[in-house]
Amino acid sequence: MRLLNLNFDLGLRRTASAAPDRFDLPETVYAVGDLHGRYDLLCAILAKINLDATQSHVVEPISIVFMGDYIDRGPASAQVLKALQAMRVDPRFAPVFLMGNHERAMLDFLDDPATHRNWLMMGGMQTLRSFKLAAPLPSANDDDLQDCAAALSDALGSCERFLRKALVLKHMRGNVAFCHAAMCAQTAVQDQPDDTLLWGDARFLQCGGPEGVWVVHGHTIVGKAEIVGNRIAIDTGAYDSGILTAARIDRDGCSFLTAGK
Repeated sequence: MRLLNLNFDLGLRRTASAAPDRFDLPETVYAVGDLHGRYDLLCAILAKINLDATQSHVVEPISIVFMGDYIDRGPASAQVLKALQAMRVDPRFAPVFLMGNHERAMLDFLDDPATHRNWLMMGGMQTLRSFKLAAPLPSANDDDLQDCAAALSDALGSCERFLRKALVLKHMRGNVAFCHAAMCAQTAVQDQPDDTLLWGDARFLQCGGPEGVWVVHGHTIVGKAEIVGNRIAIDTGAYDSGILTAARIDRDGCSFLTAGK
């Protein structure tokens, strides 16, 4: 765990939105970066969070925000989804699940596989294999894609309802906003476009999010978690790097926990 020197880290880019002078939170919140089918790292980071919460006397249920992109690319998307769904009824946790662009892409494939066949090339093939399903090529005919979508819906079972009903596009806790990909600096948190929240906006990386709030996000891979202006980036590319990062945020500041290599 590394506690950041905010006076140094917040001044890295003069073009970034000014960061608030404090974290105004009612309790400690943990935010977990993009999982992408790494069930092993999910288990490891939850163990780290539990230990940190115990040592820091964080009262259960522990507040955790998951940043989206639970599926694709990594080998165990099915296990990740089932584990996250189970957390909803685990009294130790108070989880919030953001929707990532990969969840959106898979749901679009389920609804209209012929139109949204590109999901297969985004990591959908690995997700299908994690459910022990054959993975067709994007060039497959419409009937084969429809059969694939029907088989995936059956394999998902109650996880499909979890994905459609439990996931949110953004979350606000005190003066900290959580989203998967990005927020527009000139738009209030409550008015952010869905496409920006899910797919990102290149200006966000330079300009940050709306003034007056911290914005915690995933989606854009960084070598290690960073704070730039009012933007806190925690996607450390778990599926490829083998490192999953979580932010720990409370009134005393922001620090990071990592699991993996």
